[in-house]
Amino acid sequence: MKWRLIHTIAVLMLTTTLWAQDLQNFSERDINGTARYVGMCGAMTAVGGDPSSVLDNPAGLGIYRRMEISLTLGDQMDYMRQKGYGREFRNHFSAPQASVILSFQRNDEAYDRGLDGFSFMISFNRVKSLNRTWVAGGLGSSYAQEMANQLDGLPESALQYGDNYDPWNNKDVGILGLMGYNAFLVDPGAQVGAWERLAYQSVESNMRISETGYVDEFAFHWGGNVRNRWYMGVGLTVGSIAYSKRAQYWEYYRYKNTAAQSDLYSSVSQNGVGVSGAFGVIWRPLRMLRLGCSIHTPVAMSITTRTSGTVTSKILVDSVAAEVPFSPYTARNTYRMPFRMTTGLALQFRQSGLLSFEYDYRHDRDLMDVHTIKIGGEMVFIHNLFINLGYACESPFHKDKIYPLAPGSVRTDPDFRNFKLSHYASCGIGYRGKYLVTQLAYQFRWQQYHLYAHASQYGAYDMQAMTHRIVFTLAWHGTRD
Repeated sequence: MKWRLIHTIAVLMLTTTLWAQDLQNFSERDINGTARYVGMCGAMTAVGGDPSSVLDNPAGLGIYRRMEISLTLGDQMDYMRQKGYGREFRNHFSAPQASVILSFQRNDEAYDRGLDGFSFMISFNRVKSLNRTWVAGGLGSSYAQEMANQLDGLPESALQYGDNYDPWNNKDVGILGLMGYNAFLVDPGAQVGAWERLAYQSVESNMRISETGYVDEFAFHWGGNVRNRWYMGVGLTVGSIAYSKRAQYWEYYRYKNTAAQSDLYSSVSQNGVGVSGAFGVIWRPLRMLRLGCSIHTPVAMSITTRTSGTVTSKILVDSVAAEVPFSPYTARNTYRMPFRMTTGLALQFRQSGLLSFEYDYRHDRDLMDVHTIKIGGEMVFIHNLFINLGYACESPFHKDKIYPLAPGSVRTDPDFRNFKLSHYASCGIGYRGKYLVTQLAYQFRWQQYHLYAHASQYGAYDMQAMTHRIVFTLAWHGTRD
């Protein structure tokens, strides 16, 4: 085989699509916010009176009777573990929540119509952290098969330069497959359009993926109170996404009884912004009972994706290499944020505490419906000291299916993860004074993933993600009217 150095430059194409992995990344929400909210695992749709609970149900803002300024600091420690392959650790410090609430109350007690009071809230919230590291190895399949699959049905002439023809501009040619062809990792089969990877054996595959980023929300809410029985609220949220991924895949194999190696480096970054709305109510039919419900609209989000990659292959004996770099590519997409609905029930036991239940439903036309059950409680030992406990369980975003890159995709990162299930357990303690509130909470999250280096992988890597989150909230209350 002839090995040579090739440099190519890809030009911008007009369109591309987000794939299932992106949709899952941006749809999933962490149970994160104030220490009280974290301590109750977010089971506060029918409770209200907390800045983070307002994100689930804007009606919770109507419970406020005085102004409040709050700030939350948090430390998140993520462990990614694969059986028999050790674990990866990432630590991330942030300020996941900050808010200002202004409350206006009616002083005329003889007036029995209309609103008794209303409040405004401006807040910042980090609803998801995307800082993770994935490491896996020991798989006997090759990403070169994925390259061959991308070229399925194409003649070899579609990958070669011609008169006024550049294969890098052909939207029907997948970039990953074209890179594999130029790096001599795939060959045309006996039939036209039937591509196959090189006939090599004893493949040793490894991968390392490093991700950073976040999903933030800047929210503006209004909440009102009618005779301390009905609470209602509306909200407008500006969502922001910033995501970056660096991936490396390297393989050792034998080609015609000669040691060889190939490496694939991939880079992806995504930024987006969108606006959504929310409406909610809380009804208190009895002194000890609250029922809450909210609806969050599905809104299109504009996302800009930038991707690039490089593949190298070489015969180790001769140290002769082929290298194909793919220059940065930029595309803009529209992503539809999922429809979301929450319902909840809370029992308040006078001054001794409360017990709350919540069901969270999310619908995305491109993923499975997601169901989350939350249970939270609060116990007051003395007048100003309280503790919180909580548990939550979240269902998968999709079945365990293969989501390969589209035939004409410009993405060069073939890996994907199937999120299976999440469990949350949390506890917290707080002090609620006349003007000052301090809270501390701890949360443990366990998630199960099936990790695939590429769609042609024989079996999934069974991964476990464990997160330890510690948050501290400091809040100041104004005087009550």
